[in-house]
Amino acid sequence: MSHPHECRNGHHCRQATRTDDGEKVGAIIERAGLCPPCERHAFAAIQQLADDWIALNRAAGNVFSRLDSSPRVNQTPDRHKVPVRLEALDLATVIDQEVGRWAWRVAPHVKDAMPGNAQARVARHVTALTRHLGTLADLPAQSVGIPSVGDNGHVQWTRTPLDGADALMRLERLHRAANRLLGRTGAVTWLREPCQDCGRRTLTSNPYENLISCAHCGHAWAADEFDALTNMEAAA
Repeated sequence: MSHPHECRNGHHCRQATRTDDGEKVGAIIERAGLCPPCERHAFAAIQQLADDWIALNRAAGNVFSRLDSSPRVNQTPDRHKVPVRLEALDLATVIDQEVGRWAWRVAPHVKDAMPGNAQARVARHVTALTRHLGTLADLPAQSVGIPSVGDNGHVQWTRTPLDGADALMRLERLHRAANRLLGRTGAVTWLREPCQDCGRRTLTSNPYENLISCAHCGHAWAADEFDALTNMEAAA
């Protein structure tokens, strides 16, 4: 008999509930990991990371060659935008590292004939993740090297056990960080259709995610899946 688990997103869970003491906790689920709505949001976010990487490089003032799409630093930067440029470059670098880390674990063949330029490499890793999202979510805990900058300014590596739920949350956080840095927050459209689960007219869509989600109950659908459900109801 399986024991219930709490969604690993904790108080950030999209179906979070409150205890008698008022504490916000993750939804109760049968399988350890993320609840279905949180998992779908993570899946949708991961699929946007290649586009996020390009947008961050452009925000940093990089331009792309038509031949190889490798980022090249613009020689006339706006000095007033230097902090944003540096943050964008740092975040793009982390995205590159993180998608590679997990793509290699779910699709080892992705290492073969690796493209020489960064944009193609990131795109290849994100494509591999997109094709193996279920495998990624189910990854068992494994020791992963996490870099951090020490007081002396040198990069230090710490081995930390991370599983598939950790991978989903880490990758989704990168997409959220890109949205914030690029000024994409608040870009939400309220839809007229009722939620397929709770029936309320609280559905939203975001132009930077291929996802329809309910602000009330937290359920989420891929945009094409939601369109199919809506069309089926209309035809019934």
